[in-house]
Amino acid sequence: MRVNIRLIDGKGLESYAKGEVATDPDVLPSKPRYAWFIPQSLRGGINVAASFNGGKLVESPGITPTLLERMAPLINGLTQYGR
Repeated sequence: MRVNIRLIDGKGLESYAKGEVATDPDVLPSKPRYAWFIPQSLRGGINVAASFNGGKLVESPGITPTLLERMAPLINGLTQYGR
């Protein structure tokens, strides 16, 4: 799984980070723990990519305009697992 993060502070300074995480559904977590507690009522209910949080679609290498359009619901829309 690829993870890309772009942060912009109040002065417009930007910072980027990217990485890859190897996943395997047959491997169990070695020491699972919560980094912070999120109440059950909020789990899955926060859209961190919402436009009011600064989320927006940007062109990226290897991402076609059609694929970018399909990602649009991630910004302000609601998405459903398995859809």
